[in-house]
Amino acid sequence: MTQDLTCIHWAIECVADKPDFHVIGDIEKLVSLGCPIDAQDDSGATALHLAVRNDRTEVARYLLGKIDVNIQDNDGRTALFDAVSKKSREMVEALLQMPDIDVNAVAYTNDTALIKCCRNDMVEIADMLLKHPTILIDKTGEKTSVEYNGRMAIHEAAACNSLQILKQLFSKGAAVFAHDVHQQTPLFLAVQSNQIEAVKLLINQMRTNKADINAFY
Repeated sequence: MTQDLTCIHWAIECVADKPDFHVIGDIEKLVSLGCPIDAQDDSGATALHLAVRNDRTEVARYLLGKIDVNIQDNDGRTALFDAVSKKSREMVEALLQMPDIDVNAVAYTNDTALIKCCRNDMVEIADMLLKHPTILIDKTGEKTSVEYNGRMAIHEAAACNSLQILKQLFSKGAAVFAHDVHQQTPLFLAVQSNQIEAVKLLINQMRTNKADINAFY
């Protein structure tokens, strides 16, 4: 069980059926008594992380601007990554409106919010992320980690047959021919995973790019 929760953390997590506006009132009282609003627990989570994870959308909105949205927990998860994990379009939209949001932050060594979307075929949320002006579609994980795999969003979309997201990535100029650390291309991963429709899409795109298909398999 996670320890070192502040009173604000407890206020968010403790009573699941308490309405958000009551929780916000509790937070305001606690802050007035000196409880730090931006404290992290021993897992690195802030009150904003917990609000997102507990589907407390209005509490999370209240905390925006009061807590650094880019704080990462011990696994590298930001509030945005958690919102994507919860498949909360409303929360993702609110977070993307923050001027300093880091949409490319890396979690779990090899994940970004966009890569998470590709793996789980979250088409609408991927579209929201891809429209953000600072998105890096070819972003990979932490290169200094021994667990680094070098996979981009397009690798995951191909391996998981996320066809609509693949098309979106093509339109943004994603590197169809990119190799991961094992020299595997998106086409290789699609074939390996028996994702026939993804294979067809990738081959058509490579033909459009006049690439040698055999060179990238």
